[in-house]
Amino acid sequence: WSFTEPTIIILKGKNKISGISKTETLKINGPAMFIQEKGELVLENVHILKGVNHQIYNRNLSGAINIHEAYAEINNLTLENVAGEDAINLINSNFKIDKIQVDNAPSDAVDIDFSNGKINELYCKNITNDCLDTSNSTLEVNKIIASNVNDKTVSAGENSKVDIKIVKNYDSNIGLVSKDSSELYVNKYYLSDIKLPISAYIKKYEYGLPKISVNEVISDEKIVNALLGIGVVH
Repeated sequence: WSFTEPTIIILKGKNKISGISKTETLKINGPAMFIQEKGELVLENVHILKGVNHQIYNRNLSGAINIHEAYAEINNLTLENVAGEDAINLINSNFKIDKIQVDNAPSDAVDIDFSNGKINELYCKNITNDCLDTSNSTLEVNKIIASNVNDKTVSAGENSKVDIKIVKNYDSNIGLVSKDSSELYVNKYYLSDIKLPISAYIKKYEYGLPKISVNEVISDEKIVNALLGIGVVH
């Protein structure tokens, strides 16, 4: 699929968008924005290039892909050079993600709001803001591999509960963050060249203390920095 003009694709009911295999993906190129409203969406073996978030009057949709009050299954999705506040945004949804890769995002890669689900593998590379950003969500993740993330690799916020088995984080600004009554648990954390590997704080007055637990840190660095804020951080 190739789009030359700004396009908004609204999906309702049950939908499946797929390529033939992992090596023969469906390529969607150009300034298109996808919205799944309720229902069910399956994305399998899809490569989206240069997707764009288009502002819609009286709608707060921030992603090039937006899944709203729906069930989603995602397997082998690549988002590359996608422009928007988020590459993909899940809102009030349940989901199961096997593999998703985001390369060269000008803001957040994966944004999850008021949703519940599981991610097997998440890959982030060259992300201007966050690799994974959650708000009021419950999430289980098997593995995250991220490099060159300019803000936070994992940001658990606003009453989120995030449990991750493995994080591999390289050449990034901030690693693991839990804030505003959230709970973030990481079993193994591999890191190299992270300015602030671990942080927990209150950002918004209406929330309480966050929790962060990292079972094992694997690093060649002698000192691993952490910022633990008791009060509100501005």
